Amino acid sequence: MIVVGLKSENVKRLKAIEIIPKGNVIIGGRNGQGKSSTIDSLAMALGGKGLIPELPIRNGQKKAKITVDLGEFVVTRTITASGGGTLKISGHKGGSPQRLLDGFTGKLTFDPLKWSEMDPKAQLVLLKEMVGIDFTDLDIERKDVYDKRTAANRVMKELNTRLAQIVPGDENLKTVVISELLTEIEKAVEVNAENEKKRSILSQKKVEINQTDRDIESLNSQLKAKKMHRDELVTKVDRMEMLAEKLEYIDVQPLRDKLSNAEENNLAVSRESDRKDLVDKLKDAEREVARLNDRINDIDEQKEKDLAGAKFPIDKLSFDEDGVMYDGIPFKQCSTAEKIRVSVSMGFAMNPELKILLIREGSHLDDDSLAMVCKMAEEADGQVWIERVGKGDECSVIIEDGEVEGAEPVVEDVIEKTDAEHVHDVLEEELEHVEAEKAIEADDIIEDEEVW
Repeated sequence: MIVVGLKSENVKRLKAIEIIPKGNVIIGGRNGQGKSSTIDSLAMALGGKGLIPELPIRNGQKKAKITVDLGEFVVTRTITASGGGTLKISGHKGGSPQRLLDGFTGKLTFDPLKWSEMDPKAQLVLLKEMVGIDFTDLDIERKDVYDKRTAANRVMKELNTRLAQIVPGDENLKTVVISELLTEIEKAVEVNAENEKKRSILSQKKVEINQTDRDIESLNSQLKAKKMHRDELVTKVDRMEMLAEKLEYIDVQPLRDKLSNAEENNLAVSRESDRKDLVDKLKDAEREVARLNDRINDIDEQKEKDLAGAKFPIDKLSFDEDGVMYDGIPFKQCSTAEKIRVSVSMGFAMNPELKILLIREGSHLDDDSLAMVCKMAEEADGQVWIERVGKGDECSVIIEDGEVEGAEPVVEDVIEKTDAEHVHDVLEEELEHVEAEKAIEADDIIEDEEVW
């Protein structure tokens, strides 16, 4: 559907106008003559209460009326100075009239070029909603995986730094138990002391033999006794000498050397153990980073697959987690012409039923951009209503002092009625509306969009 006829009386600066479009409508004229009021008439009639300004009625009047012919439906909205009004849609039976209109219009119906000025995040939300793709869960998971990968990489870096500070040691080194080594040294010292005592006894006995020999020489009288005693001593010494040859000597110095090197040895063993532990942890971290990289790649591939299968309103349009993209670059970096093309395409894509767009800042469009917008509307079987300052040849309608320039004066039914007739009409319209609403379900009855 498109607009095939518009009548507007007493809306803002308008007196009374009637426009029968032949395709797109480019509204020209000087500032303050009613161009914006014409565009606002369509927005107010179709958009409802949320688009009706604080002062919607021409100064000095008590009522405004807008009639929009959509071909299949005719929308008639009245607005009173007291804040009331009515909404009727011919050809519509049952249900809320405003709800019907809301189903025809989209978020960009009433100014698609505003989309190009939105925050990138707001643009992204609207585009996702339109194409039916929501990567919220995937983006949350991807951020979680990304954060974990960052943490794992940080661990890897720390482990590599610590590992680089440790020189690989001798893997054959074993930890020395210092207490056991001290015990072993103590036993060895005791054994050596005992053996030294035995050697001392041996030396003494040898001295005693020598002394006995001298005694024999000097004491012949005691020769036999001494000789006997000597023989006994010799026999005993011989036996002791045999035993002495078998006594073990333990060299304590190697043990002392080992003790002095034990602490350094143990530090080397500890360092090597720490190094092996770091190597194992590094391998675990590398495996974790690889796993997280694979998951990120899987998520990105899934998003690319979903994007490839999505139906965008215009070729080359896409998005990532940061915002909308066009032809591979962020939308905010696109040229003015590209932004206009995308915005208009978005507007028509979001209005599958009522294919009209209202462009208020039409003076910002150069001739090429204006021609492009009009051509896009034709290709979409749609219609644009564009406001332009001036009276250029491109303008199909000129508004002058609240009327269409060059057109026959429109009979202002609202203005010509007396106050009593005006009140009667308002009450009659509201009564008809209340009666019609009795057939609507309870949730529709309580809405205040129809009579406010």
